[in-house]
Amino acid sequence: MAELRIGKVSSIDYDNGMIRVLYTDRDGAVTKSLPMLTFNDEYKMPQVGDYVLVGHLSNGMEAGYVMGTFWNTANDPGRSGKDVYRKEFAHKKGEAYIDYDGEEKKLELHGDNVSFSGSDIDAVGDTVGIEAAGAATFKGNTMTFSCSAGTITLAEIIQKLG
Repeated sequence: MAELRIGKVSSIDYDNGMIRVLYTDRDGAVTKSLPMLTFNDEYKMPQVGDYVLVGHLSNGMEAGYVMGTFWNTANDPGRSGKDVYRKEFAHKKGEAYIDYDGEEKKLELHGDNVSFSGSDIDAVGDTVGIEAAGAATFKGNTMTFSCSAGTITLAEIIQKLG
C-alpha cells in the first residue's frame, strides 16, 4: 500500500536531484536516494535537516518521491496573506524573491545582483523610473531619447553640448 511519510533530509545529491531522508520514528532509518519532484522543471533543493513529505510507492521504502518541504514552525512562509504570491529563490528568506501583492497590484523582483538579458527587452509603464544609489551605466550602439516634444539621440545631445 502506498503511503505518505514525513522525514528529515539526511543528504542531497544536487547533480541528480536526489535526496536521502531520515525517519526518526523508524529508529533512524534512512532511505536510499529518492528523486525530488520537479514541479514543472523548477529546481530548488531543500537543505539538510529540513522536513519533507515523501510519497512511498506500494513496494515499501525502496521506491518513492520527495514531494517537498512544507510550512511549519521551523519553516514559516515569511510573507503571507490573501492575494499574495511569493517565490523565495534563496534559503534565507528575503534574500532573493519575486513577490506579488494582488490588492496593491504590485510585482517586486528582489536580489542583490539582478540582470536581464535577451534580444529585445522593454520597460513599459505609465511611469518608468531608474534610480541608482551609485553609478548608473547605459550602454548601446545608439541611444535615442523620445518624449512628446520630440526625439534626440545621445550623439546629437553630445554634439549640441560640444
